[in-house]
Amino acid sequence: SPLMGRLIREPISLERKAPPIVSQSWLGKVDWLLLLFAGWALVSFFCGLRLLAALYRLRVLHRSARPVALDEPLLSSRRITVAESSLVSSPVAVGLWPAKVLLPVGFQSQFSAMERRNVLLHEIAHLERLDDWSTFFQQALLAVFPINPFLWATNRILHLHQEAACDDRVLIETHQAKSYAHLLARLADGHTERSLLASGVSRQGKQLYQRLTRILDGTRNRNIQPSARNVMTAAIALIGAIAAGLVWLPAIVLTPSALASESENIVLGPN
Repeated sequence: SPLMGRLIREPISLERKAPPIVSQSWLGKVDWLLLLFAGWALVSFFCGLRLLAALYRLRVLHRSARPVALDEPLLSSRRITVAESSLVSSPVAVGLWPAKVLLPVGFQSQFSAMERRNVLLHEIAHLERLDDWSTFFQQALLAVFPINPFLWATNRILHLHQEAACDDRVLIETHQAKSYAHLLARLADGHTERSLLASGVSRQGKQLYQRLTRILDGTRNRNIQPSARNVMTAAIALIGAIAAGLVWLPAIVLTPSALASESENIVLGPN
């Protein structure tokens, strides 16, 4: 017909727009960035409270200390006081404030002179290595970045290496691996101080097993000294990675998302 002929001669241009994206569930309405920040803040708050409680416990331990006289004075590069405390049931090294090695009441009557000397060598080694300050900074980092699993794993590894380094310090001077391993097993059998900032004998079976295995390994070189160059290189690389993350993370997270729209022109022509 004339009407159809005119429609064929004059094609109609139709523009079809993509329908707006409609959220199918409540997941699309969640502000994940805000939720992640809220979870981070909540976990960080509880970790900060735990650190404050550990600092208060450390202060209580310092105030409960009563200096004792040693049968044999031990030389140290750091001013360290050996004292007794009724609040501990096994020897612990406490620092941050004036460094002390706390012994339980009656410790000197329960162990021989050689065993007492080995225990003091181990705890003094912790304080000479400044493990009290390094542990504090580790716990502070965990309180600030508690959702980073790398920091939790690193904290456990560093704690094990601290104990291993102090064990090596004792074995270098005494060369009595079997008796020292038996001493650690005896100390771990009782209740030990559970403060985050006090270095004591671990009661964890896996960590204690690793330490005893390392102590009884006669082929291990115990005179290995850390390389200052390697430590500085690792520290610079770690600081650089942290700085890069702090610079790039806001740019990645805060980039606005754009909704793409698709349009098509459909032309109806003669078949």
